[in-house]
Amino acid sequence: MALRGERLTQGARRAGVSVEAAKYDAAANIDGGVRYLRQLLDRFELRLALAAYNAGAATVERFGGV
Repeated sequence: MALRGERLTQGARRAGVSVEAAKYDAAANIDGGVRYLRQLLDRFELRLALAAYNAGAATVERFGGV
């Protein structure tokens, strides 16, 4: 799972990876994506965690699922 687009900035910050490292260092980007997914898995069940990764946690919470 890599960080891309809007997730790059938000996910990198939440995962403790610098945005610059996530942009230009593939290993840091993947590490950040996996850390962000782990945080979502701690918060939601698998199906909702994957939805939150794609649509954003706030969206999943607002609509109560997908």
